[in-house]
Amino acid sequence: MAAMAGNEEGKADARADIAKFNEKNPDRRILPMQLAQSVRMRTKRIEQAQDGVYLPSKRRDALEAGRFATGQ
Repeated sequence: MAAMAGNEEGKADARADIAKFNEKNPDRRILPMQLAQSVRMRTKRIEQAQDGVYLPSKRRDALEAGRFATGQ
């Protein structure tokens, strides 16, 4: 979230926390490529959200089925 907001201090804090995690969990290391992918996918989900709800393209029919709850 710090990367998306352009918060350099937050990004540095997150990197430090990730380094600590990686030290304690060498078999489950978080790699820079995974971080970049996470930011990219989060941005994509936000852009594809409709009315504040994200559904994968294969599940968009559920949006219409649940419309009764909005009173429209």
